Amino acid sequence: MSRAPILWLYGADAVGKSTVAWEIYDRVTERGGRAAYVDTDYLGFCSSATGDRTGELVAANLAAMWPNFASAGATCLVVAGVVTSAGQRRLYDGAIPSSQSTFCRLRARPETQAERILRRASAEGYGTEGAVSGLSAERLGEYAASSARFARALEQDDFGDFAVDTDDENVPALAQAVLRQAGPAWREFCD
Repeated sequence: MSRAPILWLYGADAVGKSTVAWEIYDRVTERGGRAAYVDTDYLGFCSSATGDRTGELVAANLAAMWPNFASAGATCLVVAGVVTSAGQRRLYDGAIPSSQSTFCRLRARPETQAERILRRASAEGYGTEGAVSGLSAERLGEYAASSARFARALEQDDFGDFAVDTDDENVPALAQAVLRQAGPAWREFCD
């Protein structure tokens, strides 16, 4: 039995993880691939899980979901989400034993991240209740600076298989760039 390919897109906030991962999922399914898609943000939301426990919860939920996806016909998985360290990568890597994971770190310049964070807040109704939108302009700036610091830390502790810069590119071109580098299991979905 062949190992299920898993393509992880990770990085700091506002680098395009969910957007590019969804584009890849959409491209794979349009070309006849039998894919599943997961955003790990939604697998770890639990008020009592913090820090390392959140990573363990994400891994456990992913492991529990994959058999359901596979029984529905999925043969590959596209994942978007934050991966904070090499240790967390190993944890996620082992969540689905019959798989072959490829980790792509998406990157963006700090000014791009800040602009995207502000745009997201504006689209959500800046100044209203909600995740990013409920923050003041000052707090949004702090959030962008924190995201840029996290991006620098990921750059120093580079545990991914490859990286793709998301500045100045459209989403379909980014999906294409990721698929080209992701390995043989994913190349058939390139243009």
